[in-house]
Amino acid sequence: MFKLKPKSWPAMLTTALMVVAGLTSISYAGTTMHLVKDGQATSVIVQQNENDLSAQEAIRELQYHVKRATGVELPVVTAAEADALPADHVRVVLGQGAVTRKLKVSQPQLGPESYRIYAKDNYLVFVGVDRKKGSIDPPDTNAVAYAVYHFLDHQMGVRWLWPGDEGTHVPKTSTLSFNEMDITHQPKLLMRRLRIGALYSRDRQPEGTPRIHSDEEHAKILEEAAAWSRRQQMGTRSNYKFGHSFGEWYKKYHETRPEVLAKPPAGSKLTPEFAKRIKLCVSNPLTAQTIIEEWKAAGAPNNWNVSPNDGSPGFCTCENCRAMDTIDNHDLNALWNGGPHNMNLTGRYIRFWNILLAEMRKTNPKVTLSSYGYSYYSTPEPGFKFHDGMVLGIVDSFDQKGYDTWKGWYESNAKLYLRPNWFHTGAMAPVYELKSMGKFFQYAVNHGMIGFDMDSLMGYWATQGPSYYLLARLSARPELTVEQVIDEYTSGFGSAQSTIHEYIQYWEDFTEAAGYTVVGGGTSDSIVKANAPYTRLLTEKKLPTAPLIGGWPSLPLLYTPEVMAKAYAILDKAQAQLKPEETYELKRIEFLRDGLRHLELSRDVIELGYPQLRPQGATRADFRRKAEELQKLRAELSRKHVIWGEQLYAAEVRRRAPTLESRLGIVGNNLDWE
Repeated sequence: MFKLKPKSWPAMLTTALMVVAGLTSISYAGTTMHLVKDGQATSVIVQQNENDLSAQEAIRELQYHVKRATGVELPVVTAAEADALPADHVRVVLGQGAVTRKLKVSQPQLGPESYRIYAKDNYLVFVGVDRKKGSIDPPDTNAVAYAVYHFLDHQMGVRWLWPGDEGTHVPKTSTLSFNEMDITHQPKLLMRRLRIGALYSRDRQPEGTPRIHSDEEHAKILEEAAAWSRRQQMGTRSNYKFGHSFGEWYKKYHETRPEVLAKPPAGSKLTPEFAKRIKLCVSNPLTAQTIIEEWKAAGAPNNWNVSPNDGSPGFCTCENCRAMDTIDNHDLNALWNGGPHNMNLTGRYIRFWNILLAEMRKTNPKVTLSSYGYSYYSTPEPGFKFHDGMVLGIVDSFDQKGYDTWKGWYESNAKLYLRPNWFHTGAMAPVYELKSMGKFFQYAVNHGMIGFDMDSLMGYWATQGPSYYLLARLSARPELTVEQVIDEYTSGFGSAQSTIHEYIQYWEDFTEAAGYTVVGGGTSDSIVKANAPYTRLLTEKKLPTAPLIGGWPSLPLLYTPEVMAKAYAILDKAQAQLKPEETYELKRIEFLRDGLRHLELSRDVIELGYPQLRPQGATRADFRRKAEELQKLRAELSRKHVIWGEQLYAAEVRRRAPTLESRLGIVGNNLDWE
């Protein structure tokens, strides 16, 4: 008989209380109960309220995973039917209702996103507190389902490697048993967000993104992606607002209060093209007054977003603003029009935010201000302390500069969110920086991080999926090490686990040797490794090295047939190690192989699309044929989550990558094919 127990605690515990990261309490006792025993159902799910949609979703999730584990589908019965069953049958109750009230099992008192798992006297109860409904990506919290996912994770060893059935690893067993328990939990981080982005809404895709799925196919891909997010307990209970907050100020104030807008240098003008990225004259008292007036008009809420508009152009060049900077080594024309990212405007902004906090707290003592800390204001000022109430979203890398930046802001008395662009490196190639990324994430968790908002989960599951899985698991289970999470991921490959470890290590070594440009807040503040193959090869071809763009032209230069052959050989070795009954494990190896197949074809289209890379004698017909083949492959592989084809095309439109014939003219002047 196979019994799945929590690995972290002895199988038989007397009542004990433990407190770990984000975990309020755990209590286990010695009595053992069974959901399934020797291949037979010894439990039922008690239906309390058919209109409780949160409970209905949690019921479906529990049934699905138990059936995957045992082959047994737990029946759903009424409370009266459950009362008539033998006493040794377990009654599983989800959500609030008459049965939980009778048992006096209350919801946890921790607030939104908290849940409780209670097991005693042949009852297994899951209850939770949802957050208030609102717009969030992924969808709103289902705390009852969170409780079920906690149980599936800790008690059954379920691992959600990627979206969909094949990516869900459920250990097989004929018996599912558990001890008495009383667990109360709330996710440690206020926000846990891996943005799905363009996939979530086709309306957000840029013009020129091809539609490669029917509406029904797209809805299914989206549904499975959202389910993966919920299973990893992605969500939020945060009320802090981020985003670029002054996009309307040019239109609102350039005639009535022009002095609140950034001042150009002599010889330049404030023109409408600066409207969306307009910056403020933060040294002018009217600017603070105007922000406070708008805040009060909105009801003086507990949080107000003051993040400067995105982009480097248009910062104020007036003498008073520059006097607020700790360092004034600025070329005024570069400050206004955009230039080298070694300018430091942190001083003016942190002083401005402190002025706002001091004044606004006279009206609302609980008010907080939120802003991104990046671009020219990404570097903390040594020794500076914020007034209570500053919340910063840090957009940086996970190299030494990233550690220094995080430490400096942490010591400044700000509350911190992690808002990086890490997943934009390398296009859809297998860029693995798992150990570096994971250890920085853990450092942030242990040094003031209250949430993260990752831009973006691009959907390159077969080539970058381990990175997505790593951050999701470290969020849900911050007590795990990076190595333990990688072990979890590779456990989904059964007898080939050690060889899939080798496969991941192959690409991690390759990534380090390639020396990708380290992504910072965007293109201009990234760290270029001048002597690395990535930068050197792109520079020789006069192609962009920035991580948001350079990943595509780097594909033909880095992922040569020799490099790809070594990766295929490792997967061949892994496949040969599988047992005949390991059908899911075989599909997962094929999934990784599909990722390589897609990478090769994308590489070949890119090689034809860039004039600097195009083989001699290649024709437009060659490009058209390969591009059409790629589009068909992306439509096929998106259904399995190997990639999300439409999201990938949306990224390529933004990054000017020539994977469609309509975009050939934007990447160079040499368009004489024949």
